[in-house]
Amino acid sequence: MTRALLVLTLAGLTSLGCRKPEPVSPDGEGVLDPSVLPAQPLVITRLRSGPESFTYSSGITDARRTVIRDDAAWRSAWAEIWARTGPTPPPLPAIDFTRDMIVLASLGQRNSGGYSITVDSASRSAGGIVVWVTKLTPGKCGTTGALTQPVDLASMAKVEGTVTFREREAISPGCM
Repeated sequence: MTRALLVLTLAGLTSLGCRKPEPVSPDGEGVLDPSVLPAQPLVITRLRSGPESFTYSSGITDARRTVIRDDAAWRSAWAEIWARTGPTPPPLPAIDFTRDMIVLASLGQRNSGGYSITVDSASRSAGGIVVWVTKLTPGKCGTTGALTQPVDLASMAKVEGTVTFREREAISPGCM
């Protein structure tokens, strides 16, 4: 019985050393400080399934990270995306802007194919919303010599406040 009590005591003392300290306010009153709390993932839905950009040929030739929160801005962005495809763009996807918003990421014009951009994830933290974007370069792959303008789109629940974009860069798998 004494040995069991010793084991339990040691286990308890060991676990105390492994716990993270509880976040408290600077005044030490024990109130949680939201700036030290972990980010909370948010659900995003890319408008294209699969790992590729939404489109590789667009009318957006500059690098952009944009949040679209209303129908007028959505119609304008959609028309600009499809400006190179001819007189009639594909049908505008219906978005309920009372509930949702669109995140648009464009890579800017590139001198060849093989480049891509994707909206990967989003999270909420004390500083607002963070949206993660991955920029993919072709590495040493054989690519088309055509000009490309990759764009990706994702929808997510509408949130007010600051949206910050963070970027990751990668080389296309198999082309290193």
